[in-house]
Amino acid sequence: MKLLLRRKLRVCQQLDQLVIFHRNSAAPYVRKEWLVKTPSFARVEALSTQIQEKDKEMAEKIEAQKEEIRTLEAKMQAQLQAQAKRFMGVMRMPLSAFDGSSSQDSEEVLLPHYTRH
Repeated sequence: MKLLLRRKLRVCQQLDQLVIFHRNSAAPYVRKEWLVKTPSFARVEALSTQIQEKDKEMAEKIEAQKEEIRTLEAKMQAQLQAQAKRFMGVMRMPLSAFDGSSSQDSEEVLLPHYTRH
């Protein structure tokens, strides 16, 4: 609690603001028209707007990167599906496709086992 009060006091001193304590609570409140006249308030306002602008820029960059990642994932998925289809096609090829002969028996074989005895 003391640390919080010290921070509040330090902030009040840094902003050179006029602080009035409300009768019912210990929370200070400041009228904005008093703050506008102090030079430090203008600096704080400028910094806060700069920070907000940088936050918006970073959020936009993050969204662009997320979209790029989504498109890359979709491309990778399409490539994997195409490779799987090709592989399944090769696995179902008849023996004659591998040895060059045109035999009438076109039995399907699995790739690791070329020959059947």
